[in-house]
Amino acid sequence: MKKVFLILCCLGLVACDEKNSNSNSIDYSNLQPATGTEPYTGNIIRCVAIKDASDSCTLNELPIIGLNNTKPSIDEIMNRVVVSHSWMRQRMRELLVIMPAEMLLLFRATTAIVIHQDIRPAHYRLETGAIYIDPAYLWLTNEEKSTINQQADYRSEYGSDLQFREIGRLVINNQYAGKN
Repeated sequence: MKKVFLILCCLGLVACDEKNSNSNSIDYSNLQPATGTEPYTGNIIRCVAIKDASDSCTLNELPIIGLNNTKPSIDEIMNRVVVSHSWMRQRMRELLVIMPAEMLLLFRATTAIVIHQDIRPAHYRLETGAIYIDPAYLWLTNEEKSTINQQADYRSEYGSDLQFREIGRLVINNQYAGKN
């Protein structure tokens, strides 16, 4: 369930300001398709690794997943996954397997899912129609973690100059939890 929550958070980041993401400065030369069975395999890497909107692919070159199937299967979604390391492919498949079937429907509006060691933060790019997932949400072993860029998320300092103090109280049956 923790993995499902993490991917939901990741997918929820589509509202992030993509102009501040590092997507345009990433070297995508090591991207590889998760599978080799998709008819768009020849286009997918070129279409998700564009530097600016003028290089965008058409929907004929790389259509959104839901254009051909309103209920995509795990295999159909995996056909649109591209990764920088093979372990990312395996983790994405494992995540899709444990996701409720309704969650798979969210992928219909994307052209591809990109998981790359340098993506930080996760985001959606309008000009590619793809979601870019930070692999920090997927790693399970220290070996996998070591392949991920450890650069801090540029948003981590947002609000650090604000002088707010978090307040709250811990209660059990409407009584302070610290009192005996």
